[in-house]
Amino acid sequence: MDPTYTVWVFHGERQCKLNSVNADILESRRMFRDFYVQHNVDLENPLDGRDGVIQSLVDDAETPLYPGCPTFTKMSASIAMLKHKVTHDLSDSGFDELINLVRDILPENSTLPNSFYEMKKLVNTFDLSYEKIHASKVLHYFPTIPRLKRMFGIYEMATQLRWHKNNKSSDGKIKHPVNSLSWEMINRRWPHFASDSQNIRLGLATDGFNPFKDLNSKYICNDIDVYLAPLVDDLILLWSDGVEMYDAVTKSTFNLKAILMWTIHDFSAYGNVSGWPVKGKIACPICHEDTCSIWLSHGRKFAYMGHRRFLDLSHPFRVKKSWFNGRIENDIRPKIKNGEQNLNEVDKIAYDWGKSGKRKRKKNTTQSTVTWKKKSIFFMLPYWKYIVTRLMFNVQTLLVRHNLDVMHVEKNICESIISTLLDVKGKSKDGINSRKDLETMNIRHDLHPKRRGNKFYLSAAPHTLSKAEKQMFRKRLANMRLPDGYGVVDRNNVESLEEDDFETLCMLERYLPPSFFDIMVHLTIHIGKEVHLCGPVQYRWMYPFERYMKVLKGYVMNRAQPEGCIAEQYIVEENAMFCSKYIKQASEICSKPARNEEF
Repeated sequence: MDPTYTVWVFHGERQCKLNSVNADILESRRMFRDFYVQHNVDLENPLDGRDGVIQSLVDDAETPLYPGCPTFTKMSASIAMLKHKVTHDLSDSGFDELINLVRDILPENSTLPNSFYEMKKLVNTFDLSYEKIHASKVLHYFPTIPRLKRMFGIYEMATQLRWHKNNKSSDGKIKHPVNSLSWEMINRRWPHFASDSQNIRLGLATDGFNPFKDLNSKYICNDIDVYLAPLVDDLILLWSDGVEMYDAVTKSTFNLKAILMWTIHDFSAYGNVSGWPVKGKIACPICHEDTCSIWLSHGRKFAYMGHRRFLDLSHPFRVKKSWFNGRIENDIRPKIKNGEQNLNEVDKIAYDWGKSGKRKRKKNTTQSTVTWKKKSIFFMLPYWKYIVTRLMFNVQTLLVRHNLDVMHVEKNICESIISTLLDVKGKSKDGINSRKDLETMNIRHDLHPKRRGNKFYLSAAPHTLSKAEKQMFRKRLANMRLPDGYGVVDRNNVESLEEDDFETLCMLERYLPPSFFDIMVHLTIHIGKEVHLCGPVQYRWMYPFERYMKVLKGYVMNRAQPEGCIAEQYIVEENAMFCSKYIKQASEICSKPARNEEF
């Protein structure tokens, strides 16, 4: 049929179904062309000598699924099935059985590949691959730069990557990090970088992964910098020189530059990445040496209290001795160290990555005054340690380098509150040791344990609930319905929210035992400040990454090689998702957005 012929559908002619196949061939050619343009070395003549290669690939891939098939080609059917596999976590053997079943249904002369292996070969052209790097364990590194090239090579994604240029709010509300002080500080320090909407700002999330609970979860710890080294090399290149790549929006090449704006971790990983010891007497990475802590001799742990010092000097709570620790609070809130002070301290520490070959390293006596446990590899980034001197003040260009993860903070605090109120065995923060600590601290005498013979009796605390009250509390939790979605932050109200947080923590100190106040409870004192500097928390917490860990766990089919399973399955998913943006039949599979999609 002549492709230029106009089908007169309003006059009774039927639309030719072969048009969908012809459209697929055009889309496939665009897919191959886009891929070669994204990754071609000769940027001035991106398709030099490759038209023939592209046409050969299109001809092979876009043969009809069977003679006369009106809807699917070899490529579109394969991509649709691959996307079905990765979205429903089908095993390789299960997918092979599905392929054989479909081939039995199709005519004998169908062109559908006869196995998962053959189907993968069809899309290997678009494989961005990964690198295997041996560093005590095998690191599977997925290079950042090729994936950025792919993102800018797809029109829809390239458009989203410059969303921040025209969507900054002007009503004083913080709806996105683009409205935050951290974003604005980068704009002021590097106006040339900020002026190009194609330049991007990155965040880095790290999370532990132990799919079957049978691996040693402590084998990386402080040596995580060894595994971050390839990424840091890419980040240095993206900042210092930039990378030439093709932009599908402007249909031209440009020099991409990128900056790592901040990192996101759970609290233990916060210490491993930043280098600050997040356990013990000075566990707060923001208060540093001014962390207010007390050792509980019976509970055998540190409690982080003394939050009255964050209140205004005239606040009435400061003189309430009997409510708190038995003394008037005259201390002031700790002064937050700036980046220059931190850098001066970590500069005394040499980079020391990897294993030393000994079971225990010798203590470095020359660094006895340094509280940091290591110098983070991120200080190799030029902008990570940058300080701007204005008049008599040093201004950090990165106001927050490592974010406190609100997800883990709220999870741990909620567990502690519920376990204490319901008196959950083994999890409640109120017990005999907690009461003995009150006795040792000589406060709240009415709650001290009373000994009668060989037994101790505990008086009812203000938070003690009766059986009926516990049942009512459980019922309220079960019937609780919360709004789905996120609000915005009013910049003018953030300071008042911080003051409310200070008072709330003080009220908790009045009624709950000292053992309740672990480091997670203390960290809430700093979350308001980070909201003021960085914007809404849903762009800076671990929820989406924790959910994706479940997806990655589903990729593991061989318990002996979990990393290899994840790497190979991710490559298949990456290729399938790329191709499905061009193949209509594949794009419609599992297109329903997730309810908990953060971005």
